[in-house]
Amino acid sequence: MADFTSVLEVNGAQCRESVTKNGAHTSRFARTPLFLEGSTSPALRAYGAVTAVLRTLVRVLFLFPILVVVKIVLHLVGSDVVSDYVTVLFVVLVVALFATFALTLAFIAILGPRSQREAKRKLVFAMPKPRDASWMISATVPKPDVRVEGRVDAGLEEGGVVLDERWGDNAGRLLRFCEGASSFLVRPDEGEPVVVELEASPLLLAREDHADALVVPGVGAVTPLARFVIRQGDRVEVLAASSTTGTHPLLASTASAYRASESATVVTSGASSPIVIRAKSF
Repeated sequence: MADFTSVLEVNGAQCRESVTKNGAHTSRFARTPLFLEGSTSPALRAYGAVTAVLRTLVRVLFLFPILVVVKIVLHLVGSDVVSDYVTVLFVVLVVALFATFALTLAFIAILGPRSQREAKRKLVFAMPKPRDASWMISATVPKPDVRVEGRVDAGLEEGGVVLDERWGDNAGRLLRFCEGASSFLVRPDEGEPVVVELEASPLLLAREDHADALVVPGVGAVTPLARFVIRQGDRVEVLAASSTTGTHPLLASTASAYRASESATVVTSGASSPIVIRAKSF
């Protein structure tokens, strides 16, 4: 039975995660998951293109002092025709700059101030691909203090679901539902196991599993988009920015070779300490 559940709801550009662990409930604003990417209207995309052109023209205009030197040198060597072309180039640049600036002001008048433009942006789900794993890991845990590879052990039967993450659409609003064991071990081939403790959902990178009907407590039926599962015995890699050393009852309950009094490395997925769990099959 799952003793950890997390429901993350996406509202515009904000995300809020509600976590229930061993009966205790917490709720907080959360970082935007890396599986989400911005989606905007054609008008906002056109505005973004115009502002990008405006920034480019401004940077090019900074080269004007160099153009003055070039023009003087060309005049001294008698290349007045080429010198005149430099003047024409500068005039065209200035005209293009002011025309683009006017177009930018027109877009702002139509789309509204920045707060209104940001409110019109929405996040959409983007299926992660194995080639995205490197930058996703670097963005989540830039300098991992713990990096361990081994098999998942939550004291279940082989193939039992340890962590089940599902993405869905709730009347046009994205939702992530994650449930499973609040703590489990990662057993490397050599050395002592590492305890993974969940206070918030980790970044879970795994191959897509079969996504069946999804009913989220307190929300209702949700249109399924994707599902990612970590099972008992799966080989995974865990990366965490920080860790602690201490005793954990999971050691005694899952392996007779360890006692609850013995110390172990514990990594916790929390609001300020995200961790990455990557299935080696991904």
